[in-house]
Amino acid sequence: MNGCNRIRGAWLLPGLLAIWLAGLGGGCATNTWDINPLRVGVTADRPPLVMRQDGRLAGLEVEFAVLLGLELGCPVQFVPVRLDDRIDRLLADQIDIIMSGMTITPERKARVAFTEPYMKSGVMAVARTQEAADFAAADDIAGFEGAIGVRAGSRADAFVQAACLQARRVEISGPETAADALQQQQIDLYLDDAHAIVSLASLHESTLSGIWIPLTEEYLAWAVRRTDRNLEAQVNAILRNWKREGRVQAMAAQWFPFAYRLEAPIGVAP
Repeated sequence: MNGCNRIRGAWLLPGLLAIWLAGLGGGCATNTWDINPLRVGVTADRPPLVMRQDGRLAGLEVEFAVLLGLELGCPVQFVPVRLDDRIDRLLADQIDIIMSGMTITPERKARVAFTEPYMKSGVMAVARTQEAADFAAADDIAGFEGAIGVRAGSRADAFVQAACLQARRVEISGPETAADALQQQQIDLYLDDAHAIVSLASLHESTLSGIWIPLTEEYLAWAVRRTDRNLEAQVNAILRNWKREGRVQAMAAQWFPFAYRLEAPIGVAP
């Protein structure tokens, strides 16, 4: 990424941020600056991190990207990417940074440079509202003897197979299928990544409730090319400042009801 003059941008008030985001319907912010944009790779099917609402991009990662562009002094161009090609497109210089709820893994670290994590994540659960209070601790889930739904091959699946030895494991195609299975009492719990559980509980708030207990611990971070050390250093400096000022926590709390449990300390190594 070249030609991006970094500035110490002011913290946007919510109203100003909303006005800025209102211009993202076509996928990128209006470029009125004569400099290269920050090309941000996003996968818009990961609510509440990145999604489309009324045809416009929305979510925590979108808000982070807009503010990051202001801090760097760059317009932001959102580039749609698929989960299975986002790293390839980063390495091919088609985007500058991936901001799409990406977890840090050893396999990914071998190909990209991760920034300092901005938030913890992990596997969480959702249950029928009338039964959610039965699960007050992680041990209540680990020792559960009922039916637990998971996506085959997911982190939640690995957790259930390793820790929920008395449960009956049920393969589910995804969150929406899980909602039906819970409501029809085909399963008693559904486990998935935290962002998926937040979205599912929100869409079915009259019948389902999230159990806001992280069962595993992963970290979410942004990815840049390993050769783009300048951008990596700039982003890390900005992110650390946001953490010191409480901005990351305040923004996350608008999207995650349990954000206080997911705070990533300053200086956590990716």
